[in-house]
Amino acid sequence: MKKQDIFDQMQEQWPSPVVVASQVKTMTGGIVSGKTFANLRCKGEPTPESVMVGRRRAYITSSVIDWLRQRTEGGVQHG
Repeated sequence: MKKQDIFDQMQEQWPSPVVVASQVKTMTGGIVSGKTFANLRCKGEPTPESVMVGRRRAYITSSVIDWLRQRTEGGVQHG
């Protein structure tokens, strides 16, 4: 059986396929916040896929996980 990585665990524990911007910090254990994504978006840099619902932005949970994986240096360290 393949061992799950930390990002798989993070995604499985989040109860929704979307995460509102104000909860990104909670979902990622403080690694990144919704404000970080807003700043990157303003700079024209890549951010996870998102949807606007009224005036609130929600990020696609799987896209947040993919974004984190792409920016992880050296993989997950053990021990």
